[in-house]
This record gives sequence, structure tokens and C-alpha cells, in this order.
Amino acid sequence: MYYYALLLSLGIIFLLPFVSYLFAGLTILLLFALIKAEWRFPILIAAFLLVTSDISEELRLAVNFGGYFILFVFFFRKYGFEIKRYPVIPTNILYLVFFTILSMLISGFLSEDRILTFTYLLKQFLFFVLIYFFYAAMCNYKNIKDYIFALIMTGVVLGSFIIYYFLTSDISVYIFELTGYVSEGGYVNNVAAAGGLFIVSISLNFILIFSDSENMIKFKPLLITILIIQILSLILTNSRAALLGTFISLIWISIRLRSRVMLKIGVLLTIGIIVFVLTNQNLINTFENYIRAERIFNNPRTNLWTISWSIIDDYPFFGVGPGMFKNYMFTYLPISLNSWSMKDIYFIYEYASVGHAHNFFLFRFTELGIPGLLTGIYLLFIFFKLSFKTMKTYALIDRNTYLFIVGVIGCGLGLIGRSVFESTGLLSYGWITRDLPFWLLLAIVVYLNNNKNSFSKMFT
Repeated sequence: MYYYALLLSLGIIFLLPFVSYLFAGLTILLLFALIKAEWRFPILIAAFLLVTSDISEELRLAVNFGGYFILFVFFFRKYGFEIKRYPVIPTNILYLVFFTILSMLISGFLSEDRILTFTYLLKQFLFFVLIYFFYAAMCNYKNIKDYIFALIMTGVVLGSFIIYYFLTSDISVYIFELTGYVSEGGYVNNVAAAGGLFIVSISLNFILIFSDSENMIKFKPLLITILIIQILSLILTNSRAALLGTFISLIWISIRLRSRVMLKIGVLLTIGIIVFVLTNQNLINTFENYIRAERIFNNPRTNLWTISWSIIDDYPFFGVGPGMFKNYMFTYLPISLNSWSMKDIYFIYEYASVGHAHNFFLFRFTELGIPGLLTGIYLLFIFFKLSFKTMKTYALIDRNTYLFIVGVIGCGLGLIGRSVFESTGLLSYGWITRDLPFWLLLAIVVYLNNNKNSFSKMFT
């Protein structure tokens, strides 16, 4: 009897620190069970992207555990343990996953902190499992539409918070009036985190505006209103990398649309803006302040890139290990410890968790060596190869699905443009809030490519 009491006491003591997580997780599961079936996965995607650790570490962990559990239950209720019934993954995707894990395993084994590096390896593996669960949940074309709207509305919700925080902050409004820009992220502390989501959200919303399906035409005023909210909030973040990525994406989409009306409007608007700006010195000054022109070539990234190349020179084959970049920052520091620029480097060292190199390719190269760089390039190759193949197929089947793939390619191009200045958003060791949008798009493209023979219209 005493032994049982002792074991129970020890169990309670062990679980006590996790009670809040368990309670929050159970609450999430209960709420999820009460939600209509067709809303569950869009809300789950929104929770993964919007409930960040900036709000609460405990709530974020609860969302992660609860979300994985929900997807796990859904998967095995639908497919059971019969492996033959499981959705097939294309061979090239399997190769990508295998070599990504292998490169992290080798680099982690050779690193100075194996526990840390293998923690990132586990996170990356679990992220791949998460994407597979979402892929397996794509029962039909309606599910894909729900995923798309979830990504769009997530950008709208975050954008609304950014605008609200800006309007209700006297300091932000004052800084904007004084300098011509602010860096407002709403409840998200790092504005760069919102950037990748806005590229995807704005691009997908933009393409839906040009859909000729009955429902999309009916909701066109709403979609335009949403687009305005998204663009305004993106401007308020002042994330130059996200602005560049969005611009690249929208240019690609506009070219593929081949709309004469849009082309004329775009040309006239561009000419008008150029003439108006060039004849107004105040506007020129405002624009220069907004893009921080004096810091384009003099910012922390240039020092971080210098550090990256120094690390690559010494560790070219397998890198320094997943997440180990920050441990080598001061070893290869190209500036004085007492310099003004050192404050920015120290801030990044102190608060950034992954992607310190601020360039996707340098990030992969420095931490995982040549295999890491090659897997990053291979990821982009697969994404565009499948996307262009699917786009050509649906050009002959359904215009609206074809337009959607055009938007997906635009998202990919935009995220690559952003990746020149930000490491995260593509393959960041399983960072869900950063990488989920891109991988959901890749999963959708794979599904569309694999199920073109059983096609049914997505946007009706």
C-alpha cells in the first residue's frame, strides 16, 4: 500500500510542471471536438501559425501537442495500421526527406554539442511527420480549398492585429509621423516572422481575385478588402525582405495573368508614381527613410555573411552542426567588440534561435556543409519542377486551378527572394510557424499532380 502511495506521489510530482500544458491541451482537444468537421483543419492550421510563443510558451506547447495528437488520431482512424492504404509519397520527396535527415545526422554527430543538434534533428523529423499528416488529410479538392483559405485568413488575422497595435500605440504613430516607417509586428516580436506568411497570404488572395468561378466573383469585394488589409499590415512591418518577396511574387503572377486591363493600369500607375515621386523631394526622402537606404549595404547581415563565409572556409564538408552557428559567431567576428555594429550582432546572438546567418543558402552551408546546401537546393528544384508540371497539366483542365498553381509558384519565387535576407521559411529544422505555409503548398501541389485523373473543380 505504501509503495503504491509513494509511486503515486512521485508521479504527481513529476507531472506537476506539465499540468498547465496538459490542461491547455485537453481544452484544445475538447474545443476541437465541438467544431464543425469542415472547419477543423483550417482552424488547426491557423492555430499552428498564429499561436506563437510570443503570446505564451505554455499555450504554444499545448497547440503543438494537441495539434499533433489530433492529426495522429485522424490519420489512424482513417487509414488504420494497413500500410498499403497510406497515401504514397513521390520518390523525389522521399529522397529529399532522407538526405535532409542524413545530412543533419552526420553534421550533428560531428558537432561539439550533439544533444542540441539531435534535438533539432528530432524537430525536423516531427515536422516531416506533421506535413505527411496534413497531406494524408487531403481527402478531396474541397480540403485543398480549405487549406488555401486558412493560409489567406491567417494572414488577415495577423495583419488585423498589426494594424490594431499600430493604431492604438501613440509611440508607433509618433515614430511613423517622424521617420516615415515603423516596424510593427502586432503581438509577434520579430517582424521577419510575419513576412513569409504575408508573401503566401497576399499572393494566394491576389490570384483568387482573378478567378472566374461564381463564388469567387461573388466574394471579390471582400477579397479586395482583405488584400488591402494584408498589404497595409505588410507595409507596417517594414520587413524589406518580405516586401521584396511579395513584389517578386506579384510581378510573376501579373505576367502569367496576361490581363491587358491590368497591364495598362500597372503601366499608367507606375509612370504616374515615378513622375510624382521624382518631382516631390519630400516623397523621395520618405521612401529612402522607409527602405532605410543608408543601411542597405551597412547592416548586421553583411557582418553575418562575412562570419558565414569564414565558417565555410574551415568547415566546408559537414558544417558546424544544426543550430551551432551562434557558438562560432564571436570566433569569426569581423568587427570590434566595442563597435556600434556589435550591438546588432549581440542582439541576434541573444534572441535568435535558428537562422542567424540571415541567408537560407549560407544557413544551410555553414551548419550542415555541402550536403545541407545541396538538400536546400534540391528542395527548391523539386518544388518548381512539380509546380510547373502541375501548372501545365491544369492549364488544359481547369483555368482556376491553373491560376492557383501560378499563385503557388509566385509564393515560391517570393520566398526565395526573401531567403536571400532571411534563413527561415523553407527548411528551418521543423520551425512550424515559419515553414508550414511553404510545405503546405508543396503538399497541395503533390496532391494535385497525383490526382489529376480524378479531377473535380476546386473553386466552384
